Amino acid sequence: MYPPERLPAVIKWIMAMMAGCFVLQQFFPGLLVIWFGLTPVLVLERFWFWQLATYMFLHGNLIHLLFNLFAIYLFATSLVVNWGEREFLFFSALCGVGAAIITVITSLHSPIPVIGASGAIYGMLYAWARENPNAVVYMYGLFPMRARHMVIFLIIVEFLLSQTPSPIARFAHLGGILVAWLYFSAKGGQIDNFRSWFFKLFGGSPAGWRKALSPQEEIDRILDKINERGISSLTPWEKKRLDEAGKK
Repeated sequence: MYPPERLPAVIKWIMAMMAGCFVLQQFFPGLLVIWFGLTPVLVLERFWFWQLATYMFLHGNLIHLLFNLFAIYLFATSLVVNWGEREFLFFSALCGVGAAIITVITSLHSPIPVIGASGAIYGMLYAWARENPNAVVYMYGLFPMRARHMVIFLIIVEFLLSQTPSPIARFAHLGGILVAWLYFSAKGGQIDNFRSWFFKLFGGSPAGWRKALSPQEEIDRILDKINERGISSLTPWEKKRLDEAGKK
């Protein structure tokens, strides 16, 4: 459930890119936001489609950056360990771009740039809660709440707050969760085809992709992993599943 002691390389690179972009923003604040922030009117009228992805690496201030980096460390790291780097990259990119598309749709003529990785992070949070539904999380560092209840709480809060004007892109947050939900709900079809294309583009094959397994298949997979690499190779999530199966 908790991040491992050693950060996966992909997480280090994502954090480094975000930090590097933030440093550049201090030298070219307006220029970077105009060109690489997500401005719906520019995406639709000038076809600046790269903004659907680049906005995730820019941040409004140091607190914004640190909060997102901490969320990536806390939730994304365990996803990389459980899924592998390619699947994680595909999923996080899909959530981030999907959140951007929903933001554009809900604010078609807005000239205000949206920046930050929160859309992708909310998708990661949803995925993490699916794998650790009963994990206890302290909301705002104060209130204990199970992961699955936390996601429901955040959806309600973000939706209610989206009804009033705010500098925070609430629909990007909701969009990230929606895309993550669609990602896990989809079975076969275009999702599988696009996923295969993505893996082919970046090398390798989708062999690392782990589809939803039955409880017994998941236990068999964990036992096979122990035989191949030893019990120390198990993630906290896998140890928890094995312990629950042992009790049954």
